Amino acid sequence: MSRTIYDGSTDNLADSVIDLSSVAKPCHYRLIDCSPFVDRQSLRIYEFTESITAIPYAAISYVWHGNPLDPDASDPDLGAFSVKGAEDGDPVGINALLHACTAALMEGASYLWLDRLCIMQTSKDDKVWQITRMYGVYMDCKVCLVLPGGIRRLVTEEEETTWIERGWTLQEVTAPKRSMVLFRWEHGSG
Repeated sequence: MSRTIYDGSTDNLADSVIDLSSVAKPCHYRLIDCSPFVDRQSLRIYEFTESITAIPYAAISYVWHGNPLDPDASDPDLGAFSVKGAEDGDPVGINALLHACTAALMEGASYLWLDRLCIMQTSKDDKVWQITRMYGVYMDCKVCLVLPGGIRRLVTEEEETTWIERGWTLQEVTAPKRSMVLFRWEHGSG
């Protein structure tokens, strides 16, 4: 059983702070619905009252402080937003989230789990509950999408990142049945 706890246009997301504390309940799973995000530029987050093991979702592995924006990138910058309680991390890039949702859908996952949005960052109870279940979140996902340069933007395969130095990295790539790294690909002229 699920309920919508957030539904908003990406046009209103840039430079905003999303606060789920008044609508979400601690100790529940939350997932981002990928189809509305890709098809209608609408961020929709569902909260589930039961286990999510039977739901086809992708999980994201990334660093909270990723690579800085690249002024030479060919992708348009659609802006970014922050999450209440997690303002110390990089903002969530709308374009990076769009690429992640697109990849999830291509892998047969209708939903996306991103700790920044799916864990109530302002609730100690929810954080503790979620962290004790995090291995299961990665183990049960259809695919783990690795964004090595962070959630602000996709990096090229030549860029150095700190992703491999994170403590959570091991479980995020060994627990899932499948992992996939998302990079920005600069197409050549011929």
